[in-house]
Amino acid sequence: MNNYPDTVMTPPTPEAAKIAEIQFAYECAEEINDSCRNLFEAIRNSLDQLKEKRTAANESLCDVLAKKGSLRKKDYERMMDEIHAILDEKEQDARDELSSFLRDQREFALMLKDLILNAIDFSSPDLARRSRQLREELAAIASGQEERKAAVVKRLTDFQSAHSKIVAHLESLLHKREGIGAKDIKDVKHLVDREWGIKSN
Repeated sequence: MNNYPDTVMTPPTPEAAKIAEIQFAYECAEEINDSCRNLFEAIRNSLDQLKEKRTAANESLCDVLAKKGSLRKKDYERMMDEIHAILDEKEQDARDELSSFLRDQREFALMLKDLILNAIDFSSPDLARRSRQLREELAAIASGQEERKAAVVKRLTDFQSAHSKIVAHLESLLHKREGIGAKDIKDVKHLVDREWGIKSN
């Protein structure tokens, strides 16, 4: 026979519940902010590296043109300026979308704190049910943010992939034995147009 008294599970006091919910809110908010910062830094570094590679390839092509190119430097620069303008525009679009997403994430983190701190009546007799309901609502909001995050990351990775193809094509021109002509640069422009669905002239 068990002589020990049965353990009775008592519900948390309103004060304890409030502390737990506030802690949950701040932990979630900080996780979101950390995720945003890490994502921003990783993508910004990647975009900067891509642009550095493109600039290096362009400078090397200028050097090759000076030695054995069949295309005048002025014509080359005019054609490449058009290509760079498109790439810079697409890069800025990607950066703007990332910035918008990160701004919304920060607002979501603040809303999360306010929602927890202000939306629950901790003296309510059905505190457990309301807390569970709030967690479910927050989970649904967070799920929507994750879907948007996936869409933003896909757009950025698509840009990175397209940009890498273009840089690789530019770098391949450095090894042409017969020199670089106008057709070679037009081929690069056509590649840019195909990657972003731009109607070629």
